[in-house]
Amino acid sequence: MTDINEKDFEKIETEDLNYYLLENMKEMTGEESQIRDNTLFIPEYSLSIRPQTAKSDSNMAVINYYLYSENWDREIFECSAGMGENRKQALSLAEQGFIFGIMSGIKYMMKNEFFKEIKTEFNGPHSWKMYSSDIVAMGDVPDTINPKEIWGIIENEIPKYLGNQKISYIKVFAAKNKDDITGECRINDEPIKELGELITQYISNWNTKNFGLKKQFFFAVQDDETYIPYPYNEEQIEKFVIETAEMFEKVETEKDLDYMLQNFGDKIGDYDLAEELMGFIPEICAERAFPNINYPEKVIIYMGEDKKLEVNKSQIASYYMIKKAVNHMIDHGHIMKELYHKFISISSAYNVICQALEKDKVDLTKEEGAVISTAYGFSETYKIR
Repeated sequence: MTDINEKDFEKIETEDLNYYLLENMKEMTGEESQIRDNTLFIPEYSLSIRPQTAKSDSNMAVINYYLYSENWDREIFECSAGMGENRKQALSLAEQGFIFGIMSGIKYMMKNEFFKEIKTEFNGPHSWKMYSSDIVAMGDVPDTINPKEIWGIIENEIPKYLGNQKISYIKVFAAKNKDDITGECRINDEPIKELGELITQYISNWNTKNFGLKKQFFFAVQDDETYIPYPYNEEQIEKFVIETAEMFEKVETEKDLDYMLQNFGDKIGDYDLAEELMGFIPEICAERAFPNINYPEKVIIYMGEDKKLEVNKSQIASYYMIKKAVNHMIDHGHIMKELYHKFISISSAYNVICQALEKDKVDLTKEEGAVISTAYGFSETYKIR
């Protein structure tokens, strides 16, 4: 950490810590870099890193990092925590976790030091190069004898979750404290329950007594030859979500809903996205409203009467952008309570909950281990991206 004594560190407001984080990160990365606009820019990688201190007290620090490169189609997010004997040490340890964790993988990726090539099929063939970070291990954990031990657990599953992104990043977090186990696998910062269960299984074999954790990152980068750029970014998708909400607010009948879908498709010139918005938003609202129910990552999409697709949500280009926009709008009061409930009322999840209560007298919202699978009915002309 840059040259400032511990007493002075205690006095710094949390929002003013970024300067010190940037200076420290500049030194720790070992790369030629510049600090500008509250961001560390590394020219060799065209990489911008923006730290944001979420928490900093006398012995605990939580730092959020936002990374972006013009070579990517998304921002990468990482949260790093550190515990120390004082505020300065806690911040330093949080930064070290970031540098030796995700940043090691970013460097391998930027230098094209991939460890595996894979091929997938999703509305056409796709070729990828896989990169990994070093494994970060803390506390009481088994020795890492094989550097690919974590990759070996998810290797056969990851291709099933890749669609047509330019880059997807995977975070594996494994922790154990006595009998308490936390296994998590995130793709583009979304927890994938099915993969998390594999990590939990892996941790259960640790013969350890005290707290310990292992963390590793993987990056799937699609070859330019097979990558088809998606026409919208997060800001544009949020704008379309707002327009969808405004139009849906005026809907009173099923006929109105049909007209709305047609009119919205005409307006934005993209009927596939119009169908996705009106299909995904109600289910996203329902999943938020009834969080105790499990909703599998795999969904079914019917296209007309004869065609059916089984895909994972992470493969659909718009899905998690729409989810992020919906959650942001609800959190900030742009989708008010009445409209939120209106979206929920037309969701298939809500319909299943109501039917179970009415026919079987079972309240799925209170039933332990309840699962609701989702199916979408789109037109026969719909094309998945």
